[in-house]
Amino acid sequence: MTFDKALRLKLKKIKELNNKVYPVIAPEGVRPPFLVYRKSRSKLSKDLSGIINDIESTYELVLIADDYSNLDLISELLKRKLTGLLFKRLGETGPRIENLDLEELGQEYIYQPNAYKSSLLLTVNYKEE
Repeated sequence: MTFDKALRLKLKKIKELNNKVYPVIAPEGVRPPFLVYRKSRSKLSKDLSGIINDIESTYELVLIADDYSNLDLISELLKRKLTGLLFKRLGETGPRIENLDLEELGQEYIYQPNAYKSSLLLTVNYKEE
């Protein structure tokens, strides 16, 4: 299982999102709360013998909620879920997370569609076997 697939499965387990986790863009008309994520960077590690299986990837995660208290609640659940991945293998055949950095980029109100937004930057080092 790839990291991308494993990440999506883990994020869908946040029951407050009601399975509304989308890569890159949410479908038109979807109602909050929902989460959109995208991989913004990926880098293979190498040593003197060549490329090795270590990968560093950065993901942007954007959470949209209908009110601020819901945004705050789901943000905390999301951060807990993500930081809980450190040093774990995702699924039986998924990658093992070697390092993880989570950065909050801030929260804001969006006038159209009258919602609240929280952005996170997740950088992970993992090994796909």
